[in-house]
Amino acid sequence: MPEDWDADMDGEWEAPLIDNPACSVGCGEWKPPLIPNPSFKGKWRPPLITNPNYKGRWAPRKIPNPDYFYDDQPFKMTPIHAIGFELWSMSPNLLFDNLIITDDPATAEQFAAQTFTPKLSALTKYEESFLDAAVQFVAANPWVWAVVVLLILVVIVIYIYVRAGPDEDVEEALKKADAMTPDDLLDEEEQEARGGKASLEEPADDEEQSTLRKRKKDDGSGDASKKKDE
Repeated sequence: MPEDWDADMDGEWEAPLIDNPACSVGCGEWKPPLIPNPSFKGKWRPPLITNPNYKGRWAPRKIPNPDYFYDDQPFKMTPIHAIGFELWSMSPNLLFDNLIITDDPATAEQFAAQTFTPKLSALTKYEESFLDAAVQFVAANPWVWAVVVLLILVVIVIYIYVRAGPDEDVEEALKKADAMTPDDLLDEEEQEARGGKASLEEPADDEEQSTLRKRKKDDGSGDASKKKDE
C-alpha cells in the first residue's frame, strides 16, 4: 500500500493489475492441473450383499372378494333415464340437447342427421362470411367459372372498343347531309338587297330565314290583290 493512501478516505487499496504475457487471450480462474490416475475405478458406491430375506417389491396382500364377478357383456346396461354433467364454467344457463346413448353407429348417425345437422347448418348460415359462402357456392356449382370468364371477356371487348373507337374518316363518310329545301334558298333580289349572294355552305340564320319567308308571303298576297283589281 502506498504511504499516502488513506483507507478511510480512499477506500480499500487494491494492487494494480499487470499484463501476464503467458495469458494473452485470458487464462481465467486458476485450477490445479489434473493428471491421469491409473487406480481410478469410478465413483464409489457401497457394495451390495445378498439378502436372504428379500422377497421382491412389496405389494398389498390380496384377499378373496365374495362380490367379484366378471361381466362378459359390459355394453348391455340397464335403461338410462337421466344424464348428469359435472362442469366448471363462468357462463350461466348452459343447456344441452340432442343426447343419445347407443351402441349402433347407424342409429347415432341417423339421430345426428335429424337433430344436430339442421341445427348446425342454421347456426353456420349466419356465422360464415360472404367470402366463405361464395367459395362454397362456387365449389358446389362449377359452371359459375364459365360465367365469370365470359363476363371478363365481355368487359375486355367493351373496353377495347371504347378505347379504340371507329375511325373518324368513317364517321364523317357515314354522316348524311340534310337535303336543301326551297325555303332555304334565297331569291336573287333578296340576296342583292342584303348585299350579296348567300352561299350554300353558309346558310342564313333562322331569324333571317323566317323574316324572308314573311316577306315572300307578303309579296305573294300583294301580287294576288293586284291581279284581282285588274
